[in-house]
Amino acid sequence: MDETKTIEKFLNKIIDYQNKQQTHGLQEDELKRIATDMGLTENDWQAIQKSFNESILRAKSYMQYKNYNDAILEIQQALPLNPYNLDAVFLLATLHKKKWDSQHSKDDKQKALDYANKCLQINPTYQKALQLISEIKTRHLKSSPRKHVNNTTLLLIVGIIVLVGMAVLFMLKKNAPQEDIKQNIQKEVETVSTDAIVFDKFDVPVVFKQNKKSKHLAIEIQNSNFNDYQNSYSYKLSTDIFAKGAEISSLVLRVEIVKSNGEILLSELVTALYENEPMARNGDIISFQFLKYVKGKKLPKLSKVLFYIEEIQENTDIPESYEAAKKIEFEWKDSRPANYNVEISERFTDYTSGIEKNKCFAKHIFEVKNTGNQPIELLKVEIVWYDKQNKEISRNFTYLNSASKVKIKRKQTHISSGTWTVNADKEQISKYKIIVQEIK
Repeated sequence: MDETKTIEKFLNKIIDYQNKQQTHGLQEDELKRIATDMGLTENDWQAIQKSFNESILRAKSYMQYKNYNDAILEIQQALPLNPYNLDAVFLLATLHKKKWDSQHSKDDKQKALDYANKCLQINPTYQKALQLISEIKTRHLKSSPRKHVNNTTLLLIVGIIVLVGMAVLFMLKKNAPQEDIKQNIQKEVETVSTDAIVFDKFDVPVVFKQNKKSKHLAIEIQNSNFNDYQNSYSYKLSTDIFAKGAEISSLVLRVEIVKSNGEILLSELVTALYENEPMARNGDIISFQFLKYVKGKKLPKLSKVLFYIEEIQENTDIPESYEAAKKIEFEWKDSRPANYNVEISERFTDYTSGIEKNKCFAKHIFEVKNTGNQPIELLKVEIVWYDKQNKEISRNFTYLNSASKVKIKRKQTHISSGTWTVNADKEQISKYKIIVQEIK
């Protein structure tokens, strides 16, 4: 049997299966049956499950020590392998809520709500998600100690009344029906910028609205595709975002799907680069992919897809050049396929001690350059670590590119990073090697 098919095909198969079966989610046995139908071997399936489970364990360990950023990154890397896993999705919601509790970021608050709602899409009666949403939304209702007002200070009273009125209006707007919110969003979008880049080669035109926050970014869309099912639909947007004249440490975009009558059908914030991920250097490509599945609704007539930069953290005080990444001499498990080739370089490596004895975490940041003649959709590798006696101590399968990212086009270099468990103390590790298992 052929080796594993692309994760993208795996996810598309899951969506198609969900649509046909009218189910809210897929259990592990159903996922395995889909994988088997696609031609995945038992070893491939076990490797995927091992990678998923280890990421969940690492995330829980990070959470225990309040290292929420690395915990979130672990779940983000694992979720494409099992996108309907309730525990994983809810863990992501919990992590963002804990981050919001400690750092009071509106972005984390919204993400906690988003992932909790995704849990309810999978299981509408999932009590943990319902409780988390209720805790977040009712927090502002908790009473606070009252303050006495000096009745002789009429001006102060008037000022307080005005402030209260403004607060009430804000809360009413915040709790307004969804359609009202969308209409408000639409009005705000129209004032973002008069400059726009239109990509009209797709069935539904894609419009990137430029603003001050996109000054140091360049956009190139690889794919924009709607799939219309009988009573549901999906949308996929794949984009290359280039850092130009700045270093980008975090990036949030808003994606909006606009109906033919001008009404906003969908408006969502999507994070292209998290603060806990490796910084995008000047010249780097940020792979941005938006995938949305809507169940129980028919696809209406559309006029365009809008997206623009909502939040960005950037540094324009950049060096003239960066230290060159160290080229890695890797192996091919089988003979290299015709028209495919790749260059892998190490930008960063660090080993940190784990909670358990004789275990540590290996964090690697790789530069992956496509030196072949075909775009790279999937790059599956095995990383093998050795001790100072050149004895193998641990190995892990991982994907340096997959369906959760954008294809690496010819001559392009994408950044891939991850953290893996190594069965040894960090002092024992001497080196590692990479074996390319599959490239498509």
